[in-house]
Amino acid sequence: MSLAARHVPVPVPVADEVGDYVRSAFERFERLLLAATSSFTEPRSPRDADRALRHLEALVEMLTGLAVGITVSQVSTALRRSFGEPARTDLAQRLAAILRTPPPVIPRVTAHVVGERPLIGELVGRLQPRLCQHAPAAAAMVHALVEELGTVPPSALAMTLRLLGDDDASALAFAQHVQLGWQHYVAALAGAPVPAPPAGGWRRCGEAWHAWSQRIRSPGGAAPRALTQHEVVAEGFVLRIG
Repeated sequence: MSLAARHVPVPVPVADEVGDYVRSAFERFERLLLAATSSFTEPRSPRDADRALRHLEALVEMLTGLAVGITVSQVSTALRRSFGEPARTDLAQRLAAILRTPPPVIPRVTAHVVGERPLIGELVGRLQPRLCQHAPAAAAMVHALVEELGTVPPSALAMTLRLLGDDDASALAFAQHVQLGWQHYVAALAGAPVPAPPAGGWRRCGEAWHAWSQRIRSPGGAAPRALTQHEVVAEGFVLRIG
């Protein structure tokens, strides 16, 4: 039986820890979003406003998917590193099952911000509520990942979730993606070269944004359909772990 078909709840103490962890992660995402965008420079007024907003929507959906993927992968990575086999194989199978489950359809948000920094304001105005909308989806994925996980003691699982709730690693990763995403978005609007991937541990993040830039720089200037949260996750932000 697949995980999608199972309805056995997580033991209540662990369920509480899952909720606390996801809530803490998404609150950090929102705070760092505001901190990061406060230093952004508004790009020149685009000649094609519709194109700019289409690309901005693609940026919002990419960042939303990354927020969910980071939240789930932090749990799986911590458990896989701490407990090895058979937990490693068990978690990999659960992740694969989670990604086979159709994602919820959640209406998108349009902010229509005006002012001195309209595109930056539009990014924040769309992404903040999008994060709020998808926090329950992230919690559901973490629940599906850890429910009845017999290869990890419940007390150890609860402790891991509490420690992750106090850890800034996921928020710092999200902040880095916000910075990189904005750089690639502004470069695409200006028709500038795609920014080079950063060196060191963030190189893979830069490669992901390079691929995103290639999608939105499609012939004719029309942005392709924005990736969904599950599509972003499926491209490796959860499965390439440990």
